[in-house]
Amino acid sequence: MVEVVETEKISKIIAPYLNLDGVDFVAIVDFEGSLIYKNASSDCIKSEEDLNELIKSVIERITDKYNAGSLYADNQRIVFVKTSSKAIVITCIQSMVSLDAIFPYAYVIAEKVGRTLDNRPVLPILPDFGRILTRVQPKKPTGPKGFFLFSKAKPTQDILSFKMVIGGEFAVGKTSLVHTFITGKFEEDYKATIGTAILKKDCVLNNLNVTVKLVVWDLGGQQQFAQVRTKYMKDAKAGFLVFDVTRPETFEKIPNWYDDFKKNADSSLELILIGNKVDLEDERKITTQQGIELAKSLGIPYLETSALNRDVVEETFQLIAFKLIQDKIEITET
Repeated sequence: MVEVVETEKISKIIAPYLNLDGVDFVAIVDFEGSLIYKNASSDCIKSEEDLNELIKSVIERITDKYNAGSLYADNQRIVFVKTSSKAIVITCIQSMVSLDAIFPYAYVIAEKVGRTLDNRPVLPILPDFGRILTRVQPKKPTGPKGFFLFSKAKPTQDILSFKMVIGGEFAVGKTSLVHTFITGKFEEDYKATIGTAILKKDCVLNNLNVTVKLVVWDLGGQQQFAQVRTKYMKDAKAGFLVFDVTRPETFEKIPNWYDDFKKNADSSLELILIGNKVDLEDERKITTQQGIELAKSLGIPYLETSALNRDVVEETFQLIAFKLIQDKIEITET
């Protein structure tokens, strides 16, 4: 059984998720069916008896192969995702919510809940993956069990490899983020990146039984490397645009970096805007809201990090790994 955690911590994670248009109810249970947390924005689950039946139905469908899925129960659409800490996040959604659109949110919330249950730090922001409501009535399962399962398209032993590029102005903390991700340790002895540095590491997405190998290119931010670094962006499938929250000039240069990425990287490029060095609270000049607004104008998610926090850095790289394989996730009716 999962240990009880402070409700306040879980509530802070769930609040932005429950505020999404189309999300009506969220519950967290352990594999024995014990309720850890619940909250609702509507009365879609009308009684404790209905909730208990729903929990039973979800637990019956969780297997080693399928860690997430969707089902219909009493005319309610349910999405469930297993966390890394042997708990399950159950979401009641409206009928006009797209499964493809809700799953990134549900997956990220499950990861955050799992980390919280394990008493690990989590990113305070829920990335914006776009609207989840659709104008077209989503497909309803017709099989005898009436539910969908999310699974990866390739065998579990396959490792998917992607080139990733880290961009941003000089001394915004790009190299420290990469070093923390690769080694798990913050490097205090700062050395400027000369042109580019290339490192590799596997990201294991346990909930999806898939490993993503990231080949990370850390680009020098100095002006003298402006010409050559655009060549390093070629064929990149993913990237971080990093700015220092204590230096507004690095924030103001992000649109330039965004344009360079779009012109030179792969057309399928997945980008995330990163506000770094949030541990320097007293020196902070760029607010979270400013970061969110810039990311929204660029059409990409926004996160905040500190290279001093290994767990938060790991979560950031896990998110880009998920974005890279999102289109390879199959929704299977069974």
